[in-house]
Amino acid sequence: MNSISTKDEIKTLNDLCFQIPKSELHVHLEGTLDPEMIFKIAERNNAIENLPSNFKSLESIKKSYNYKNLEEFLEIYYLASKVLLKEEDFSEIVMNYFKKVLNHGVKYAEMFFDPQSHTRRGIKLETIIKGLLIGLKISEERYGIKGNLILCFLRDLSEEDAIKTFQNFLELKELKIVEDSLLEKIIGVGLDSSEIGNPPDKFKNVFKLAKEKGFKLCCHCHDEGSLENIRKSVEELNVDRIDHGIDIYLDENLLNKCVDKRIPYTFCPLSTKKVQRTPDLKVYNLDGLLEKDLLVTVNSDDPAFF
Repeated sequence: MNSISTKDEIKTLNDLCFQIPKSELHVHLEGTLDPEMIFKIAERNNAIENLPSNFKSLESIKKSYNYKNLEEFLEIYYLASKVLLKEEDFSEIVMNYFKKVLNHGVKYAEMFFDPQSHTRRGIKLETIIKGLLIGLKISEERYGIKGNLILCFLRDLSEEDAIKTFQNFLELKELKIVEDSLLEKIIGVGLDSSEIGNPPDKFKNVFKLAKEKGFKLCCHCHDEGSLENIRKSVEELNVDRIDHGIDIYLDENLLNKCVDKRIPYTFCPLSTKKVQRTPDLKVYNLDGLLEKDLLVTVNSDDPAFF
């Protein structure tokens, strides 16, 4: 029987896995904030005292990274992102991510960011955008990894707020806050955060606007909602990609439509398991979906939290 039985063989397999060239298509920059980085940025901004009681030490932060559902995860996720206040903070999360994935064989990354989670705290959109793009430029030069960004709307907020955010971003593009080549690295818009009660069609106008402006469209679907959210994203929003969508195999007609339209799915098995969405990763049915010619990738989502 061909099996891995020695430590040397396991090490060889692990080394091979690290060396394989990879693309990361589903990662949230705010989700790369590890406890050490939270403390580092908070100290730099003299904001340690502003951290919540369960964030007062590295050990307490690590203990808080334990969730029963998506809502519990999001609560911790947004608490952690509150340390991001200045342009250099946003640059640093990009550079820190690139530094870590360099040794994992990542050659290209598309990274989500949630501007509304920061602007509603009083952070200027220009600060966020400039910080991320400058960090991306430095990271590409330093580590040789290519990257692009996807601006995500928070689905638990109104579409009006999403439209305002997108229009403000377009105004910043016109002002050329950084060189054009960098601004073009924000290639798409997405939809994330609390799914229940916030269906994709709630945002059909802002997605239509983004499409008209030449941006790619993607949508977090069926992380906690229903298959109907995938259907609405495909049929009403005309998305270019579905993020998550783990139960697509349950609807053969919808699955076939996605195969025919060449709509990719960015699965994130570990995050789905961590938020108690499914205890068994076999529900992804990756082999079966690949056999049906569905475009599927496996991604990290929020690596510091999972």
